[in-house]
Amino acid sequence: MHLCLLSFDTSGPGLSVSISRGDEILAQTARAEGGRENGDKQKADRQESVSMLMPTIDTLVKEAGLSRRDLQAIAVGIGPGGFTGVRVAVVTARTLAQALKLPLVPINSLEVMSRGLPAEASDNSAGVIKEASKSHCFVARYYFLAPTHDLVALKAPSYLTTEALVSIFEQEPETIWYMEEALRSRFPQYADRLRTLPSVNNIAVCQAKIAHVRLSLKAGEGQDLLAAFPYQAVQPLYLRGASVTLKKGDVIERVETH
Repeated sequence: MHLCLLSFDTSGPGLSVSISRGDEILAQTARAEGGRENGDKQKADRQESVSMLMPTIDTLVKEAGLSRRDLQAIAVGIGPGGFTGVRVAVVTARTLAQALKLPLVPINSLEVMSRGLPAEASDNSAGVIKEASKSHCFVARYYFLAPTHDLVALKAPSYLTTEALVSIFEQEPETIWYMEEALRSRFPQYADRLRTLPSVNNIAVCQAKIAHVRLSLKAGEGQDLLAAFPYQAVQPLYLRGASVTLKKGDVIERVETH
């Protein structure tokens, strides 16, 4: 099955968009994320990514020699990630899918991270941990289905404190966990079960691969793709509240709403 698929993600400071037909990438772009050490830069990068989403989509559609009407499906990153980026991506995807009457496939960022894991993870279940802040992480665990390499969630994405990770490691002693190197170094006592999370060059391209698998499976079952992937069912996966800046005297504090 070789549908012409638009995929995009703005859940982080970066912006990634791709247009593919089956395994063929027709056009793609990935704007790098800003550094965490500079909060103002990260915020500016995120705002720029959100504002550039539709212009970038239109540019890539033209670059691929297509029009919007040539698109046959959409995949969108639903988070978890930045509140504004996730919301804008989902609203944009739902609007396009409704206007163009296309199936809309939601992909969460932990699935994308799992897709890039090495072969040893693909043979069993694997856990992924993504640092959300200095005190919290996004956590999920997946099983890989052969031969499609699609993912089944054994532990749905959750938002946990870094301290709570110790309980997870203790409760699931057989699971190999993948995380960023900086976070991994904080748990030397579990070094034998922790691995460094591989980087993903273009989130949208990886999303597209997952979406193509899921669309093909439903089509193979004889299901109508619009009915199987309705835009109305796609919702943001926030997991955490929006960040709000509070000022008390000379002290500025960022807190999450719930």
